[in-house]
Amino acid sequence: MMHRNNWSGVAIILFICFLVFPCVAQAQTFAYTGNLNTPRAGFTATLLDNGMVLIAGGADTFLNIFSPVGPSSGCPTFSTTILSSAELYNPATGTFSATGSLNTARDGQTATLLNNGMVLIVGGSGSTRGNSELSSAELYNPATGIFTVTGNLNTARSGHTATLLSNGMVLIAGGIGSGPVTLASAELYNPATGIFTVTGNLSTGRYDHTATPLNNGTVLVAGGFNSVSNPLSSAELYNTATGTFAATGSMRTARSIHTATLLNSGMVLMAGGSGTAGQLSSAELYNPTTGTFTATGNLNTARYEHTASLLNNGMVLIAGGSNSASPPLTSAELYNPTNGTFSVTGNLNAGRYSQSAVLLPNGNVLVAGGSDIYRANPMGCSSGASMNTAELYQPASLIPSGLLSITVSPTNSWAAIGNSEAFTATGTFSGNGTQTLASVTWSSSNTAVATITNDSTNHGNAFAVAAGSVTIKACAGSVCGSTTISTAPHENLILGSICADGSSGTLEEYDDTGKLLRTGNMANALSNQSATLLQNGTIFVAGGTGSPCGGTADSTLWQIFNPNGQVLSSGLLQDGRDNPNSAALLPNGNVFLAGAANLAQGTWEIHNPAGALVTSGSLNDLRGSGAFAVTLKNGNVWISGSALGTGGSCTYEIHNSTGALVGSGSLNTCFPGAQVQVLSNGNVMLLGGDSAAGTYEIRSQTGTFVTTGSLVNGFNHGASSVVLNNGNVFISGSCEVGGPPPPPPNPFVCGTTGSPSAWEIRDINGNFVSTGSLQNQYDGAGEVVLSNGNVLITGGNLCPACWEIRSPTGGFILSGSLFDTRYAGHTLTHF
Repeated sequence: MMHRNNWSGVAIILFICFLVFPCVAQAQTFAYTGNLNTPRAGFTATLLDNGMVLIAGGADTFLNIFSPVGPSSGCPTFSTTILSSAELYNPATGTFSATGSLNTARDGQTATLLNNGMVLIVGGSGSTRGNSELSSAELYNPATGIFTVTGNLNTARSGHTATLLSNGMVLIAGGIGSGPVTLASAELYNPATGIFTVTGNLSTGRYDHTATPLNNGTVLVAGGFNSVSNPLSSAELYNTATGTFAATGSMRTARSIHTATLLNSGMVLMAGGSGTAGQLSSAELYNPTTGTFTATGNLNTARYEHTASLLNNGMVLIAGGSNSASPPLTSAELYNPTNGTFSVTGNLNAGRYSQSAVLLPNGNVLVAGGSDIYRANPMGCSSGASMNTAELYQPASLIPSGLLSITVSPTNSWAAIGNSEAFTATGTFSGNGTQTLASVTWSSSNTAVATITNDSTNHGNAFAVAAGSVTIKACAGSVCGSTTISTAPHENLILGSICADGSSGTLEEYDDTGKLLRTGNMANALSNQSATLLQNGTIFVAGGTGSPCGGTADSTLWQIFNPNGQVLSSGLLQDGRDNPNSAALLPNGNVFLAGAANLAQGTWEIHNPAGALVTSGSLNDLRGSGAFAVTLKNGNVWISGSALGTGGSCTYEIHNSTGALVGSGSLNTCFPGAQVQVLSNGNVMLLGGDSAAGTYEIRSQTGTFVTTGSLVNGFNHGASSVVLNNGNVFISGSCEVGGPPPPPPNPFVCGTTGSPSAWEIRDINGNFVSTGSLQNQYDGAGEVVLSNGNVLITGGNLCPACWEIRSPTGGFILSGSLFDTRYAGHTLTHF
């Protein structure tokens, strides 16, 4: 016979609440809501984009009253079932209903809301922690209510953290591995491929720690247990750009099983937890600007395995938790960031720990499940079980003190269907102070066009579902701010050609299947210009051959195009620039332009997204045609190469986002006209060029030599390349010595024999993957990765009216004809 807590009294209360009273929590109190279908603790709870809450997995533990007693304790035993079931909480009805089950029963897993609205479930334990860690992962689709298997972790783990990064990937860090062993390893989940890849290791192996994404894009990892189960005070930061962890200031108190909450101030509140001498009442704040922790007010009650919820009013609700041998805590308290103090608020109706707490769109907090097991008598016997009750907390207010207005950015943005856009809410307070508000609730005026995330793991990311325009709103109570986002299918915009071709004054646009969407004329002919996709979905088009096209001086014209090819604004560069590969988008949204074919070979300039000149300066070396500029993962700009026979073709230089030179050096091989790509591990790969057509070289992002080797094919300055979604590099086409000059005459000269009919794939270490033949010959073709991972190749001197699509493995998929001829000199941009 098995015993559970006696819920008959609770059932009567709930019955009366639903049938006699309105069952609504009063301000700063908790009130029961519907029961979970299955008692559970150690589960995950995720606020979906539709406002429902997904409850998944966990453990159901209950007491065996008549089971055999232990030989020494004389206590009854517990039984535990690891759960695969899942259910949904509907705030409108206050009820839980079953949804599809996990493919694998798991306890202590993580759940992360992805930008597309699906939920990533990772790892956990299948039975006993330390001996049954899981490497499997799965995705929940709210549209179907079904979990499907996705890629496996490289290392099985539980007690880890999962953090959504600004690039849409999910960082999995630390935890316990089978053995048991404490893990320092970390890995990244790519939603586009469903694959986990290894990233840099934690400086210290840890489990039951916290991981908090900061406003600057880094992730703060703090505390947890070490390999001998002692709590840690150390903390470290994960740099998304470099894929590495680095130590930051240590906490004042070692703690694990604590909570970490990002406040509107940008600081992180660490509260409670388990310390070296038991549960903690202390709390502290991490300041990202100084990298230090400072003490703040103490909790009124020491606790661990509690929950912490950032309320719309900017305060933090701390609820429940464990206090060692005492019954689980019913107490709750509020942290006020304004004065740094904790104050007591209404009590939970049932003491609980290892529960969930989710801030709902209406500002209330749903607290569900958990455990009330504790040592209940002098013999040390335990009592209790996993819980199925749930309750709602209603804050006294939903508006942060002194908040006057909210501004949402970016304004009037654009996103392709299937892509996401991150929004930020900035609050202006009395006294004119501002804060980046983590406490707002986001909404979309039409979720059939674009959804937006509200879960604590993912906040303020809009996802384009269908074509249209919606209003995105951020509210803290009655104080709101809004902007609009336009959404459209993925498109590929082609601009210009060579000057002697009449198509240089036209544009055409295709979808990802090769279907022609539109054509049009431009006010200005374009050739050999750069085209940089800005963060707001527009294109910054700069320079080109001649002014007007075919003139004696490089063009100084810049224009901003929208995805439909319409010019939104225009102006003049500081210098004329003729080089399609010399522009790089900086992390702050500005565009770095380096070198030119003629007079501006030794200069650089930076423009903001509106086109205005920010600053300019001199390059370390001359960078004419054949130079290449790319943005590194650390935010700096790599520039290398130049025209054949010039000194700059054998060197590289690195500038920071303000233009300052931070490094330079010589390459092992001269790479004039080489392709340059930034790899997923942060390194830089140079491929081919006019004097190194069969060579590649890999450098670190600081310029340190990594490796070099030979390509199977000869790829000179007519080649094109892209980084595939799996991290490999796809390179194709070339200029062919002695080949027929295209009509009109080819303005480019081939320095070496190339491979215009070939494609080749290399991995991030330069290793050969595969090669093959193209459907057509390509010299100076456009090349982009499509939304489905395929590669689109367009035009060029040897087949100016051709396009073809290749799979990520190089396989031929489809080909067709362009509307106009597009010689080398056109640009191809994928939205």
